[in-house]
Amino acid sequence: MCALSLIQRAELLKQMEERSEQREEQRRRRQEASQAARYRNNRLLQVPAQSLYQHVWRCWVSVSDALPVWEHFLLGEGQHPTVGPEPSASTPRQKPSTARKRRLPPHPKPRATS
Repeated sequence: MCALSLIQRAELLKQMEERSEQREEQRRRRQEASQAARYRNNRLLQVPAQSLYQHVWRCWVSVSDALPVWEHFLLGEGQHPTVGPEPSASTPRQKPSTARKRRLPPHPKPRATS
């Protein structure tokens, strides 16, 4: 038989108690993390607001309304739906202004790099 002295037994008992406390602390931390994760997951899985459903529904209604317009293009049988006739000649176009018309000095000439 192995005889342990009282000091060795006390030291061993102290180590066992410390280890037990460490395991209990780890278990408590894991339990808190698990509860936090459960709470977070429950919040994520809650039913979305009714306004979100209405928004998604309106989005899909607009897609289904636009589908016939895009169908020929998507099947490769027609032009892109946004390609339309040329803009009318009556639409005035803005002409680019020059520095001289605006009475500004001319742009400096680029410097030669060596």
